[in-house]
This record gives sequence, structure tokens and C-alpha cells, in this order.
Amino acid sequence: MNLFKHDYIYISTNLLMYILSFVAFIIGLKYKKKHQELSHLYLYALASFLQNTISIIFFGNSFLRINFNSKIDYISIAVFIIVEFFSIYFFFLKTKIITDFTKKILPIFFIGFFCFYFAQVITNNSIEKIETVYFYESCFILIPCFFYLFQLFIKPPTLNLLNEPSFWFNAGILIYLTLTLPVFFMIEHFNSKSLKGVINEINFIGYGIVFSFLIKAYSCKPKTMI
Repeated sequence: MNLFKHDYIYISTNLLMYILSFVAFIIGLKYKKKHQELSHLYLYALASFLQNTISIIFFGNSFLRINFNSKIDYISIAVFIIVEFFSIYFFFLKTKIITDFTKKILPIFFIGFFCFYFAQVITNNSIEKIETVYFYESCFILIPCFFYLFQLFIKPPTLNLLNEPSFWFNAGILIYLTLTLPVFFMIEHFNSKSLKGVINEINFIGYGIVFSFLIKAYSCKPKTMI
């Protein structure tokens, strides 16, 4: 009974993330011209949807928790990380909240991450190893997140944050990273399949939050000053 309950939670969280990524893609594609900083993020949602689709169709490891160390699965995860990191950094380079000086610094972190990332991909050709890259990716993504928050709150309160699309997306990323970063830090120490299942469930919930907030961001009206 407990195993069935755990499987139900695993399938439910993955299905929720899967649906939300597709909805975010459709809404983002429809409203990509509505907000400049969000114009490309429908590709991020699409990348997540396609990567999960590959896992489900070819291997079943997303819903059935079967661990296949497959080359195709490895490549799909590796490509998704590239799309995810590029999409998020490009978002921060496009938002007007971050200053021009900060935007000149961010490419340094961008290049630094990809140098590290490709070194890891070349030397570690396995799904288990590439999943540890998520921790380092999270650390690099937190840098512009904190830049955004710092520069947002030192400015005069002229923005309606509840109607600020960049605020919603940044908040979604920040919640996701806060939820999953400790798990990514310890992922190499989890050998139990049940514990790895819980880790994936947390990750699914985190991505579900990101895409939920992205959908909310797209629904914001054009920016207004108050």
C-alpha cells in the first residue's frame, strides 16, 4: 500500500509538471510578443516537455521509475540543461530591472558555467553523473536571481510587482532552487531507489512551480508604473 502510494505521488507530480510545461509552451507561444523579457521562454517550456516526452516514450523512467542508463536519455538531459541555462540567463539580460553594469558581468558567469559543463559532459558519460551538474547549474543561476532582487529593492517602489512578469518568473526560479538546491548538493549520497524517487518528486514539484509562475508572468498586463 505504501509503495502504491509512493508510486502515485511520483506519477502525479511528474504528470503535473508535464502538463504545466505544455501549457506554458502554448501560452508562451501565443503571447511571446506581449513581454520582451519573456519572448523566448516558451522554448524553455518546450524543451522540458520534449525531454520528458523522450523519457516517457523510449524508456518509461519518468513515470515507472526504471533507471535506464541510455545514450538517448543522457543526450536529452544534456541538451535540456543547455537550453535551460541559456534561456534563464538570456531572460536576465533582457529584463530592465538589472543594470547595464550587471549585464556586462553576467556573460562571465555564463561562459564559466559552460566551460565547466562541457568538461563534465566530455569526462562523464552517464545520466547519474550529469544529474550532479544540476547543483552547479543552480548555483550559477542563483547569481543573476540575487542580482535581480537586490537591484529591484534598492530602486524606488515604482513597479506594481503583482503585475511585473519578470518578478513572477524570477520568483518561480528562486522558489525552485531553494527547494531543490540542498537535494542536488547531496544527490551523490543517495543510493536508495526510493530516496532517488523522492528526489525526482521534489524536482518535479519545483519545475511545476517554475512553469506555473511562468504562466502567471505571461498573463500579466503590459507593464504600468504606479
